[in-house]
Amino acid sequence: MKSSVVGGPFDEPAPACCGFVSKAQFDKVVGMVERAKEAGAKVHCGGHAIEGPGYRYAPTVLTNCDQKSEIVQKEVFGPVLPVMSFDTFDDALDLAND
Repeated sequence: MKSSVVGGPFDEPAPACCGFVSKAQFDKVVGMVERAKEAGAKVHCGGHAIEGPGYRYAPTVLTNCDQKSEIVQKEVFGPVLPVMSFDTFDDALDLAND
């Protein structure tokens, strides 16, 4: 994720992801990440806006996320990956199906 390039849709070479289509969507993702951090999630990379034209956000990896948290339960629609741990395959299935 750290090496993922964020750019415009017509940049060469093509970026891994582009900016958001609106400030409203940008603000939504920023808010979700901030609330996750306040609830104890740890940012391993990203977690911030990127300077440049448009509404760009760095690809983000979060750990220590709670299963019941918004960042896990809702679709983020942004470059954010909440990572959780589990002990058994059945635990993983329970988490995935929650």
